[in-house]
Amino acid sequence: MEDIIYKVAYGERRRILLTLYKKGVTSLNKLRDILGVSPSALLMDISALETLGLIRRDGNLVELTDQGAKVASLLSSIGPLRSLSILEVLGLRPIVVPMLFSPYADLLSALLPLLWAASILNSKLTLLGVIYTNIFENIIEIVLVSMISFIGILISIYLISRRRIKITHIIIGLFPILIYPSFYQIIGNYNINYALKFILLVLSCGTLSVITSYDLGSRYETSLLFYLSFMFVLPILAYLFFHVYI
Repeated sequence: MEDIIYKVAYGERRRILLTLYKKGVTSLNKLRDILGVSPSALLMDISALETLGLIRRDGNLVELTDQGAKVASLLSSIGPLRSLSILEVLGLRPIVVPMLFSPYADLLSALLPLLWAASILNSKLTLLGVIYTNIFENIIEIVLVSMISFIGILISIYLISRRRIKITHIIIGLFPILIYPSFYQIIGNYNINYALKFILLVLSCGTLSVITSYDLGSRYETSLLFYLSFMFVLPILAYLFFHVYI
């Protein structure tokens, strides 16, 4: 993968991949007009990308392969900071992408749950679903409910993705949620901690969207909409329902 990315990281090949990533299936004529290149130069780059297995042609139409979508998603993630949209910044892409490609990614995904478990014990916070609460006092209940919630999130995302997102990547994507108990102890202010709880939850939706767009080659915005619904809007509606009507 790294070798392929190196070959398409700059120039017209990068622009072709990112254009197809945004536009979807595109004709050669339209692609030439968007890029402002000559037909011969475009066909040369198209042939090179076909050889790399990143795009496919069907007559006059061009589209990304699954591998091409993954590469294009990654290229969009590691673009200059000034080119990132607000939604992309929400996903902490400049942080998440280096974590994914770090040689210590597996070690990091193993350490994060251990550090999180230690912070749970010290803070006495319980992860109930995707939201932290203080309703439990017994340490066994705190650990048990938190572990069930954490494992439930992992399994849900893994199965919904049809086992295509790596468990280690999901853990990395959850790091904003996992670091909350540590911040809770450091800050100590109720109002700030309460706001931070939901801010980090939203950021987790963004980081998981980056992970999903990379592993599946899906559009970041589509993934973000799913995670915001699944991990933010629905849990808050459930929270309000139980507190108002029960």
